[in-house]
Amino acid sequence: MTFVEAREPGLEARAALRIALRAAESGLRFDQIAIACGDPERYRPSIQSNAKRAGVPVHFSHGAKAPDPRGRAFLSLLRFRTEGYPASRFVEYLAFGVAPATGVSSSEVPWQPEELDTPGLELEMKREGQELPDTSALRVSQRWERWIVDAAVIGGKARWETRLQQLLDQLASAIEDTHVDDPEYEALTERRAETERLQEVAFRMLDALESLPERAGYAAFSQALKNLAAEAIVDSERIVNLLDDVASLPGETSLAALTALLERYLSEVVVRNAEPPGTVLFARPEELLGRAYEEVIVLGVADGRFPRLDRVDPLLSDEAREACGMHTRADRDRLQKERFASAIGAGKKHVWITWPRYLDAQRRPGAPSAFALACWQDQARRLGNQANYEELIRSAREEYARLSGVSLDFEDIVLKRFLERSKKKTAGGVAGELRFALTHNPSLRASLLQAFRRSQPKLSSADGLVPSRGRAKRPDWLAAHQLSERSFSATALQRLASCPLQFAYDALARIRPREIPSALETLDARQRGTLIHDAQFSILSRLRDEGLLAERAQPQVRAATRNIVREELAKTAAQHHEELAPALPETWERGIADIEQDLLRWADLLADDVDFEPAHFELAFGVPGRGPQDPSSREEPVGILGGRLKLRGSIDLVERGEVRGKPALRVTDHKTGRKLVGLKSDFGVKGGKVLQPSLYALAARAILEENVVAARLYYSTSRGGFSSVEASLDRGTERALELLMKSLEGALHAGLFPAAPSEEKDCSFCDQRSLCHRGARKRAAELPLKKDLPDLFDLRSQP
Repeated sequence: MTFVEAREPGLEARAALRIALRAAESGLRFDQIAIACGDPERYRPSIQSNAKRAGVPVHFSHGAKAPDPRGRAFLSLLRFRTEGYPASRFVEYLAFGVAPATGVSSSEVPWQPEELDTPGLELEMKREGQELPDTSALRVSQRWERWIVDAAVIGGKARWETRLQQLLDQLASAIEDTHVDDPEYEALTERRAETERLQEVAFRMLDALESLPERAGYAAFSQALKNLAAEAIVDSERIVNLLDDVASLPGETSLAALTALLERYLSEVVVRNAEPPGTVLFARPEELLGRAYEEVIVLGVADGRFPRLDRVDPLLSDEAREACGMHTRADRDRLQKERFASAIGAGKKHVWITWPRYLDAQRRPGAPSAFALACWQDQARRLGNQANYEELIRSAREEYARLSGVSLDFEDIVLKRFLERSKKKTAGGVAGELRFALTHNPSLRASLLQAFRRSQPKLSSADGLVPSRGRAKRPDWLAAHQLSERSFSATALQRLASCPLQFAYDALARIRPREIPSALETLDARQRGTLIHDAQFSILSRLRDEGLLAERAQPQVRAATRNIVREELAKTAAQHHEELAPALPETWERGIADIEQDLLRWADLLADDVDFEPAHFELAFGVPGRGPQDPSSREEPVGILGGRLKLRGSIDLVERGEVRGKPALRVTDHKTGRKLVGLKSDFGVKGGKVLQPSLYALAARAILEENVVAARLYYSTSRGGFSSVEASLDRGTERALELLMKSLEGALHAGLFPAAPSEEKDCSFCDQRSLCHRGARKRAAELPLKKDLPDLFDLRSQP
């Protein structure tokens, strides 16, 4: 009897299938293996999906559920309507491949079955016993998804019509500009035909969905949805039959509530077949009564799940139940024990008992059932005298070495201490009751070792990306990140001073939080900053083109500049409005009004600054094609610090003036947020956390080959108080940048990126903090990191 703990029910199912595969590799037939489950509805989907990938034939005694592509496509259409016409739902509907034909003939637009993004659809439907749809009626192109994305469709029906028509107009214009003999001409023509078909399907579906009421009686909904199914789904007989049953329900409902009701019946179909030979049986425990299998796997033996002991009925006592001839609590408990005993008793050679560590998605902790613990204790009593303490130590050490592939000196100490705390002295000897935790739970062992490593007064792999002893100084994966191989941005380099591990996760591994697109409700900081920067570039470019920059201080030019600010902001806001499709127009308009006031104030202050004249806007290097750029921009990165460091980025503003009668440049980096606390003029690198002014000064000097005398952060909004903070470009700053260079070079060479935040707030605002252990700041203060990272700590001490 073996006990297995998995993190969640889905991983329990995977473990069960791995057990079946190992047994089959040893020569056991699949029909000599059974999987018993007290909650088959919870585990059946995981067993079914994983069995297909693993190649394990499984027979479900109570029927297997298979996805219904027609039902799911119909539900996607209804969600498309209830969720405000998001493009993802329409693409989901098309992907099922059950949309009817359009009015375009097959001779005009050839269709190939491989265009469908449902390669397993035909096989799945054959297994379900369903008839295959008429493939000649399908006119869905896999390329439609990309074109819907190109159209940037977000919003309601009117937005769909506008954007798809604009996409068609763009294609028509491109065709007019392309010669007939050009190879692109045929591709553009075919794409326009496909887009017209997409437009026809989308408009037809939008019209049908728009006619659906928000709230109505079940009978009215039934008729409307049957018309929609006939319009949108090929062979919709099963959907229509279900809607006929819905029509008999009394009362009214909403479209969203009805969609939730239909989801229970349309998502899947149940397929029941006779038990074929050579398959693993998946059954309820009571169905194994009187049967025998070489190996039996009992899933979900968790406390409160299975076997589930009943509680006293607060409304009807057991005495009253017994007097009425009803089952009492003792009867129900006995039934649960018999179910469990039926599953255990069916195993002839080996029985596996599994339970989940977490019961559900909310990560409620799970524990093995009392029945599993009773089996465990019984096995320990029978086998306890056969084991001794030294054997437990040896087997635990060997098992860890086999699973992890590494062996360190202190592992023996950890395992020994752990076993010493868990052992029991009995008359027959020493029995390690927690041997199971060490030999069958790698997660517990890994967690224990990580905790031990963090208790040691030296760096280890538990403290971040730290190479183990005996390994090469530079891991292979860092070869592509050496200074000679790639470039870095100033923003990424600032993270190195904040925390080396954060820098490695962000700049090297490119690990970032998953972005979920959604309709804009408020202007967040990033969207606001992008909009302001784009508007500033447009304003400055127009002022330069009209020759107004040199005379910007004149009263008449000031008035003209204010008009230009309003006009260019309106154009920029319209472009961003098309891309973001804000859900709340009032919020968007209020945000644009605030930005307009900030830009007007910024333009007035720009006119007052007569010592320097704007010369280059968005001077980019190493970021080709990313947003608007100055004509003097470079596609390749810029080499600084003697060419050893390749820098990429974009300088917001480069101004030209005179200092002591000599031409000079000033570099400005616009900020749209609040001013950094404690940041004052004449700073150098602020401990390596404010590098943009000094690094951009070196980049501008290399690109324009002119002297840069000043670099600053300009907080160009009311949030920052329209304040300017000058950076120092003296020898101290150069020395700090050399320290940055040496620190980065050494870390990349050794692969040493520990979790070493300089301040507690560095952890609070870290996007990768979920990957780091708690107490990283406290741990960093206890470690002798100055010895391992001397250049980094010297950099942090720089003003």
